Amino acid sequence: MEKMIHEDELLYVCEMMQHYSKMPIYSIDLVEGTFRSLVSSTIENPLQDKWLEDMLRHCAEKDFDVPITVVTLNNVEYYLCIRAWESMIKDHILLLGPCVFDKITKAVIYDYIIKNKVPRQLEEKLRGYLLSLPLYNKWTLSRFGQMFYYLLVRERVELTDIQYITSFSSDTDSELEQQASHQKMEGFLHHDNKYENIIRKLIQEGRLDALEKLMASVPELQGSGTVARNNPVRNEKNLAIVCVTLASRAAMDGGLHSEIAYTLSDMFIQQIESDQNFNTFVETIKKVFKEYAKQVMQAKEHRYSKVVFKVEQFIYNNLYQKLSVLDIANNVGLSSDYLSKQFKKETGMTIVEYILQEKIKEAKNIMYYSNLSISEISNHLQFYDESHFIRVFKRICGITPKQYKLQNINS
Repeated sequence: MEKMIHEDELLYVCEMMQHYSKMPIYSIDLVEGTFRSLVSSTIENPLQDKWLEDMLRHCAEKDFDVPITVVTLNNVEYYLCIRAWESMIKDHILLLGPCVFDKITKAVIYDYIIKNKVPRQLEEKLRGYLLSLPLYNKWTLSRFGQMFYYLLVRERVELTDIQYITSFSSDTDSELEQQASHQKMEGFLHHDNKYENIIRKLIQEGRLDALEKLMASVPELQGSGTVARNNPVRNEKNLAIVCVTLASRAAMDGGLHSEIAYTLSDMFIQQIESDQNFNTFVETIKKVFKEYAKQVMQAKEHRYSKVVFKVEQFIYNNLYQKLSVLDIANNVGLSSDYLSKQFKKETGMTIVEYILQEKIKEAKNIMYYSNLSISEISNHLQFYDESHFIRVFKRICGITPKQYKLQNINS
């Protein structure tokens, strides 16, 4: 029988792994159903309690038959699950993570907030948490797993033996919610399997008149699906929020700027959540669909070229990253010189100036909805330093960030 690793030695190994990986490490006791933190993180997930519950349930349900498994609860945060024999490690399973496989964009943050129903007061903490996660690819995370396992039990694991479990939901109810909401959409949108695609297309093309005629011809919904059996109001709200998300994505596919689409989405979801009785599902989603179609129609009347639109979308989705004209040009498949001239010709400003303006708009939103310091906002938005951020803010807004907060927020 292999000798069990001593607690002090376990902590020493974990501290080394945390130092190089920049990820916290947890120990899972499946018998008692508990977690304990071996090496903590500097920025904790504001949804930590829910995450612990979901992860514990997942680990208890899964029969990990290999030493190393890559797991995720949401396809955003990824973890290494290290399983050793109980005779080697007391709690049997160690969890290293999370990290991310892709850059965290504004769209990712927004989807995360919506899917997890994050309270407004926690949104900025969540944003800071997601942006703090280290970025690795699957190969690097797997190599961390190999090293961690070898340090623990002195046994080698081949890369080909590492298991990936990356396509599951942490919550069975959310899976049922997605399925039932789709069925409900089918009941409302296409009795003969055609209305859903028609409505998506009409929103995408901004054809408001045609959409209004179609909506007028659709009968009231009968026999809708159920996702919250003991709470019919919650059920209706959840399904309506799904419809808002679908309409928002169709509108963005049609060219509506992400900022407008997301702002509309926030507005509709807030209206849905604030209605205590909410017995107007059909009327609400008809209103949602029509509004998104109208916005797309209006956007098409003031359209830049597809190239400039793609640039705007790329910048908006990557406001929390360092952006260069060369990166953007590579993304749209054009030379940086040609793209710069075309962008300036259509918008009247350089790409760099547009980036700075969009970052300052986002800074205003952060100041309004959070209590982050000027330094933290500057860091999140990838300015050179706080002084650079203040100079740019004053040049664009005419006042400093501090003055802006005093005039527009604190008052």
